Amino acid sequence: MDLQLRGKTALVTGASKGIGLSVARLLAEEGCNLHLAARSEADLAKARDEIRGRWNVQVTVHPLDLAAPGSMTALAAACPDLDILVNNAGAVPAGDIEAVTEERWRAAWDLKVFGYVNLSREIYPAMKARGGDIASGWAGSLTMGAGQFCTNPGVGIIIDGAEADAFEATASDALGKMAAQVMLSDGIAGAFRTGQCRVRDTDGVRELVAVDAEGRNAGPWLYAVSGETFLANPSLAEEVFGPLGILVRASDEDEMIEVARGLEGQLTCSLHLDDGDLPLASQLMPVLERKAGRLLANGFPTGVEVVDSMMHGGPYPASTNVSTTSVGTLAIRRFLRPVAY
Repeated sequence: MDLQLRGKTALVTGASKGIGLSVARLLAEEGCNLHLAARSEADLAKARDEIRGRWNVQVTVHPLDLAAPGSMTALAAACPDLDILVNNAGAVPAGDIEAVTEERWRAAWDLKVFGYVNLSREIYPAMKARGGDIASGWAGSLTMGAGQFCTNPGVGIIIDGAEADAFEATASDALGKMAAQVMLSDGIAGAFRTGQCRVRDTDGVRELVAVDAEGRNAGPWLYAVSGETFLANPSLAEEVFGPLGILVRASDEDEMIEVARGLEGQLTCSLHLDDGDLPLASQLMPVLERKAGRLLANGFPTGVEVVDSMMHGGPYPASTNVSTTSVGTLAIRRFLRPVAY
């Protein structure tokens, strides 16, 4: 079974033997890199060597007692880039009600129940933070200059699920706090409102943020659609020049690739990824390099300058016309005049 976990990083506690070690082996078989925590350093070293030898994944061991004060904080600090947490530390003592003392019962349950809660509290904020940073960064890029940068990232494609819910909530919160900005002309502001209405009135579109404004002002608007709806309505992919974003929630990786294939020419496409996303990125890259003039990794396209690593163009309806741009080194041609002798 392929659980699509290759390249992910997992922490397993109580991992030196029993259920914890079995879980670690299964994750390694799926291609996960591992952090293993338990009290016995010798047993952890044995598990590490076995897993590395069989599945060729990275394995880091953390010999410590999670019942000791400060140990969970230290473990969380030593594992900053986790995708998966498996709580398995501790054991409830065997024996009847007369044989097991109150003190032993409470110590065992404190680690087995409250220990799981406490370690999750230590680990989860770091897991959540990166997705929140991307969502906030996307909101900022979307609204830069009242959304009038031609590299405005107006369409964001994410895979449906709890992480998509969190991304949507963070982006909505950031955009909802932004004030309206002045657009370049009355005509541009009018065209923005026309495009906004076109998106809003499409069946299957959910409105997340609506900051209305009058005259030449424009506030941010955010909508969400399923991948199926986006594919069935090509007009949703047409540019709305201004601070409007569409979140496309693809059902899975295959639908994300299908959405990418359906895009028309773009000035830029951005991939936000970590090591665990490289297999998907390797499938997306051959698609996106035929769709855009500039590909970014873990960045936003509204940052532009005159450097060799940038150009300003892409397949139709994006265009490559260096005489009207100041992005990339080809832009110098707008200041040159040919002379024949």
